[in-house]
Amino acid sequence: WKSLKLQPWLPALATNVGYTWWSHDIGGHMFGKGDPELYVRWLQCGVFSPIDRLHSTKNGISKEPWLYGEEAEKIAADFMRLRHRLLPYLYTANVRTAEEGIPLCAPMYYGWDSPFAFDAKNEYTFGSELLVAPVVTKAKRDGSARTKVWFPKGMWTDFFTGEVYHGERLAVLKSPFDRIPVFAKEGAIVPMLAAREGNSQLFDALEVRVFKGDGEY
Repeated sequence: WKSLKLQPWLPALATNVGYTWWSHDIGGHMFGKGDPELYVRWLQCGVFSPIDRLHSTKNGISKEPWLYGEEAEKIAADFMRLRHRLLPYLYTANVRTAEEGIPLCAPMYYGWDSPFAFDAKNEYTFGSELLVAPVVTKAKRDGSARTKVWFPKGMWTDFFTGEVYHGERLAVLKSPFDRIPVFAKEGAIVPMLAAREGNSQLFDALEVRVFKGDGEY
């Protein structure tokens, strides 16, 4: 958990020196005891990072989802499928990096000149449309983890539940095992691969998620 707490901060910080394509050893490269909760939280963070890579030393603990119990396996599978469906969004963000120098993961202070933005080390923008605050702590007795999130000015919609939050405030949010705080900005447009069998990378069928507000993409 101590190592996981550093991970959201590092990709955003690395953009300050032009290093925008950052990879985690999801679940830890070595050591550890194969904790399902820690594994899932790390994987969820990886899905919303530049490179989603489950990796370990051959002498460490294995990272196959089916080794962590049925619940963890299902959540891991759902999130990895989500990562695949986000390919059009990820591709577009990386074209912007190549052509304009705009990183996929950016610290909050790139977009907002506020003391709260500089203090939000666990939070970053993910592409032009989304804000992410990965879960990096254990769940409480009620089964949900707590994450402090700073919402900039505007309306922010939970990517998973549709719940709306209004900005310029701090909030402590509960996240059950199968969710992390991910929010679409006001007017966000997120292109995704359509849900279907297989691992097609063709952009011939898209599902576009559009969020209330005045936006363009």
